[in-house]
Amino acid sequence: MGPLGIKHVVVSLLLVALLAFRLQAGTAEQHLSSDEIDQANARLIELITTPSSSLHAGTASLTLPKPLGPRTLPLYAQPKAKIVLLGRGGQVRAAIATVDTLHIPDPSQKVIRFTVASAAEITPERVLVVANHSHAGPRLPGGLAMRLAFGDAEIKHAQLLELFDKLTRKALRHYEPARMGLAEAAMPNYVGGRAKGAQVSIDNKLRLALLQSKHQRTILWSFAAHPTLVNRHHPKSDGDYPARVAHLLQLEKDADFAIFLPGLTAQATPATVRQVDDYAALIASAVSGLVLLAENNMQSEARVHATEMEISIDPALPIPLIGRPFVLAPWATSRLGSSDRKIKLLQLGPLRLVGLPGEPSHALIGSSAKNAWVVGMAGFGMGYLVPPEDAHRPPERDLVLLGAGDAQRVKELIQIFRDGGAQVSNRTHPGQ
Repeated sequence: MGPLGIKHVVVSLLLVALLAFRLQAGTAEQHLSSDEIDQANARLIELITTPSSSLHAGTASLTLPKPLGPRTLPLYAQPKAKIVLLGRGGQVRAAIATVDTLHIPDPSQKVIRFTVASAAEITPERVLVVANHSHAGPRLPGGLAMRLAFGDAEIKHAQLLELFDKLTRKALRHYEPARMGLAEAAMPNYVGGRAKGAQVSIDNKLRLALLQSKHQRTILWSFAAHPTLVNRHHPKSDGDYPARVAHLLQLEKDADFAIFLPGLTAQATPATVRQVDDYAALIASAVSGLVLLAENNMQSEARVHATEMEISIDPALPIPLIGRPFVLAPWATSRLGSSDRKIKLLQLGPLRLVGLPGEPSHALIGSSAKNAWVVGMAGFGMGYLVPPEDAHRPPERDLVLLGAGDAQRVKELIQIFRDGGAQVSNRTHPGQ
């Protein structure tokens, strides 16, 4: 072992020695402070009091660049980047950008947000960036921990910048008045528990928002089933079942674009059918049926607004020692992986999207409503959000980054945003 290797070992041992006492940090019961409740309610009021005006939308999609390294792109269901620009009265007010990839580390997320914001002439916090969480998708640039865990990046930041600049300008050319409608249906036979032998609650709803303009038909849809039908070590960079659903909907002319937003994916997996093409065909058929329902409640007036709120929690690094992660200082976490601790909020007419940096579970968060979706993978900072009793269960175990106290606070915050201001009781804690 050379001097550099010895240095890394010494530094690692020092980190372990210094931080071991924080191994069980954040396990005590904690709740939102009165200041956090006030801030959350202020964000909510900001969303629901935004003036309503004529809805405008424009969507674009581009295939991701060929991955660096040995992997190739498939001929079918290629991983893509997509964007939908949203506004009222002709002015862009928000954007949803998605990438068919496992996760979007902080550095890549910043590149996407600032590129889209610059081209669309909005502020970066109005850009919601979401990974579709396909495990075989191309890897984006991230910190050291991400490279060690998942491998070197297969797309460069310069490529991301060029791609999303082109994508946003393409969507702007199609930005025009639109109408929207919502629909949902239970799909209990197509999503099941991911933890073997464990009885966990699963969100089985398939949710859909239809955006219809003169020249474009865009579907936003959300489902909890983990996109793991294509292995992350597959020789081709693959968008899993969400990419195939989009392809099938285009072939059947049910939609020009279908944008997948992962729901409460922790502990949830595709059920009934494990072959990716067959599963995609089943889900595409269900989505087509929901489109018909959404067409019956279309509206052209809408509130469109986006904002975010940071929650004060202890960031952590997933080091699977003794089955629990170490909690690190923010400066260390940002260099090693991700430190995103912001809740993203987007109001689109009657629909509110609550984006979480991590993977929420139904057991902790509870069901999304028809008009309020909880979206996972909007950043990658909080790992799996599961109840304390589920924190030891594989395969989520090694990425449960929050203790019980912080998880409870995230749950309470989501309740405020999802339930439209339902009161979370303010509790007085020692030293508050």
